[in-house]
Amino acid sequence: MNRPRAVADPNPDRDPDRDSNLDRDSNLGPGLDQGTSPIRSPSSGPRAARIRVTKAALTPFLAAALTLGLLTIWATTGRAGTPAKLSVTDGRVHLPTNPDATSAYFTIRNTGGSNDELVSVSTPVTTDVMLSFHTYTGYAGRMWMTEALPIPAHGLLGMTASGSNIMLGLPKTELRAGDHVTFTLRFRHSAPVTATAVVVAPGTWAPSGRT
Repeated sequence: MNRPRAVADPNPDRDPDRDSNLDRDSNLGPGLDQGTSPIRSPSSGPRAARIRVTKAALTPFLAAALTLGLLTIWATTGRAGTPAKLSVTDGRVHLPTNPDATSAYFTIRNTGGSNDELVSVSTPVTTDVMLSFHTYTGYAGRMWMTEALPIPAHGLLGMTASGSNIMLGLPKTELRAGDHVTFTLRFRHSAPVTATAVVVAPGTWAPSGRT
């Protein structure tokens, strides 16, 4: 019978008790040592909590700073419009050639940075007041009633017989050349303006200073 052969220990200085501890520690799972706590992931722990709190606090601040920067750019490039600033001049009413109707005209300048609209007009001489404009196809023209006439920013609304104007129904009293008629003009965004128009014969007066 062959006897088992003794095999020399390749590490005669090995400590059996230490090996026993190593075997036991290996059962704790990866990343663990006996007598130590598990290794924390980067997303846990007090430091990670402080980072999350800091990020949450900075988010609204950064959003506000970005918004302010965009508004500053918008304003400095001239895109932030100032309110409309209107002036009304050149008021005149045509001496009626038709006893039932006539028309009034004004030049409305807007030196502000925002558009506006003329939305209504009233006058003591008649209750029948409408805003109108004309369109043309070749030599054929057509008049339209409208609820508003535009007044562009840094521009003007120049009323003419062949363009935009104010239609007046039957006057309460007879109008004569040289009479002055009071009007109240109301706008979409600006305060109402009271202006005076002079009665003139058609074709005898033209507004001055149109630019």
